[in-house]
Amino acid sequence: MSKLPAIQDTLAKLKKKRKELMTVRHPLFFMSEGEKVIYCAALFLQLQINENSNPLNHFEFNRLLVQGLCLPNNIISKILAQSNDKQKLLEKLLKILDTPQKKYIFMLDLNNLCMKENGLSDEEKEAFSIFGKMLSLSLEQISFIQKFILSAYYEETEQCMKCYESMSQFDMDLTMNQLKYYIPSIPYINVIEGRSLKSLEEMELREQCTIYGNICVKEGTSLIIADANVLLFGQIIVDGGKLLIYNSTLEYKGTENIPLIMVKSYSRLVINKGRFLCNNRSGGIKQINGSLHIRQSEFHDTNTQQAILFSGENAIITQCKFSNCYVRGKGAAIYKKSGRVNISQCNFYSCRANNGGAIYAKKGTRITDCKFKNCRALEFGNSIYFYGEIENRISHCMFETGIMDAKEVVQFIPKEIRCKISGEKWLKYSTIFEAGFYVEPGAVLNVENARIFLGQPAVVFGSINMSRCYVAPYQLKGRDIIEISNAAMSEFENTVFDGDGKCSIFHATGTKLYLKNCVLKNTVGGRAIYQCTDSKILNCIFSFCEEGGIYMLSGVIKDCKFINCRGDKGAGIEVKGNRTVIEGCRFVRCIARMTGGAIHALGGNQVLDCAYKECKPNAIG
Repeated sequence: MSKLPAIQDTLAKLKKKRKELMTVRHPLFFMSEGEKVIYCAALFLQLQINENSNPLNHFEFNRLLVQGLCLPNNIISKILAQSNDKQKLLEKLLKILDTPQKKYIFMLDLNNLCMKENGLSDEEKEAFSIFGKMLSLSLEQISFIQKFILSAYYEETEQCMKCYESMSQFDMDLTMNQLKYYIPSIPYINVIEGRSLKSLEEMELREQCTIYGNICVKEGTSLIIADANVLLFGQIIVDGGKLLIYNSTLEYKGTENIPLIMVKSYSRLVINKGRFLCNNRSGGIKQINGSLHIRQSEFHDTNTQQAILFSGENAIITQCKFSNCYVRGKGAAIYKKSGRVNISQCNFYSCRANNGGAIYAKKGTRITDCKFKNCRALEFGNSIYFYGEIENRISHCMFETGIMDAKEVVQFIPKEIRCKISGEKWLKYSTIFEAGFYVEPGAVLNVENARIFLGQPAVVFGSINMSRCYVAPYQLKGRDIIEISNAAMSEFENTVFDGDGKCSIFHATGTKLYLKNCVLKNTVGGRAIYQCTDSKILNCIFSFCEEGGIYMLSGVIKDCKFINCRGDKGAGIEVKGNRTVIEGCRFVRCIARMTGGAIHALGGNQVLDCAYKECKPNAIG
């Protein structure tokens, strides 16, 4: 018999440990820390009534602080300080408990903290009654609260459900998801049909929830989703209200291609540790107004809609993960249309779009400390497409290759912005110049490891230097890509110039060019290089140049290859003048309509150690 108390004590401890482990977030978890301190200080007053209880070592009070409200360890000193002046404390409490729902929850906590085997003392009952009157609660409402807590204390789940049904019939605005805090072991799945929240209503979803139809969060209402697994057959429409998501998973089970969350009028979204499972049938968030603050969240398997499409006022997206996002348009993971957006410490995996495989951004966007892997764009910007000049808005990002590859990031300079280069400028991002660019006399443009696309010719009166680049037209036809007139020497190394069957490459009037290890291909409408003087072209390849490879006034062409070039005279090379050296070049299937399939040159020029194969009508004319 002597062992029985010890066994009972062990069972009680196990019961408490189990309850502690199963505890969900408190219904008022989303209050500010200051409000939580006032709330707990008022409850602390009730605990002090029982002389046999140590408030600082009270199981339910500690469960409320740590598991329920997630307050820091040092918060107890602030609670004690607040409880010293009872009158001021109660005044502050009444300001916090500004809805009937919050008043019910406070009374539930009050009763829960005092519940024990031998029931409430007379002093505790009297204090409970005083608080009930102070909060203007009816005797019926107080009775329902007491019955529910008593049933929860003894884990009588059936009786708890009956109490909950009675509360609902009496229009007490509480949900079973909120009440689960007081009896975590109760099995319950919340099934909600489509509805609009009533004025000033605050709706909470916890644990297992299934939503059929749409939930509309209008102005003056709030929807809180905390510690929940939500199956969505419709969508959440935020139309002027407030949406808070914490530590919850939203999974789309519908059949329409819609975003899980649609934000219309000015609204506020706060999401922390959210998980969006779109199952290749939907997008994540489409917000056309308001603010968004999202952190430590995940978006998986979006399709036809972006994970986040934002055109509100202000957004902070940090420590988030986006994987397997797909859209046929812009920015599969994030498409920023307007507003100020900060994207930081995010990871992007296997995102696909036409432009901006992961992100499509505009001015007002900052992207820092992000990682991109296996992201692809059908057209431009495998990882990021930036509409406007990037300047210093992207920093400390990592890409699949470990560096910012030329295909990973592209900036689009629209025709409204005529890009004029003065002084010396370094271009480090791949760029689409819709209206080309202009290099002033004496100015220098340096471009390294970038892809350049031109909607209008680049006009150069200064100097342009390129290394490890790719240059091609963008909606440009029948003209030269680069027009250099009476300029200083320009140098190009390890660069590919692709006419794309639409235009030619250089028109270099009175200008020295230096090209080494370059490729010039697929040109039409003119020679790949026209009218350069005193230039050096070394170890370059000219391929499929429809109007010929080079037209030179003077200079050196050495160790170059000309393949499948066409022209009237000198399909590979035409020399005007007598101071040009052509050495060690190879010509394959270069065909002229008149003479000189490979070379047409006047006397006085030197042609040394060149090879010819299938050049017509003759090799040199």
